Amino acid sequence: MAGDTAANTRKKMERICRRHDVPFYYLSNREELGRAIGKQAQVVLGLPAHGLTGLIMKELSGVAQRAPCEDDKK
Repeated sequence: MAGDTAANTRKKMERICRRHDVPFYYLSNREELGRAIGKQAQVVLGLPAHGLTGLIMKELSGVAQRAPCEDDKK
């Protein structure tokens, strides 16, 4: 999710991700997120649960800020 995502969109996406136990990360901004996938500005990017997702998640863990989830509070 882009770091400059609007508050309402951020809340909605966080709630959906938490409900389905999907990790989510914040990246710098919508322009850089879009550029990373060869598109114009993107606020949210979803990845399927298979394929290159594991490698992408590994890369993200080094450069993106992982959003806290309920399990982190325990």
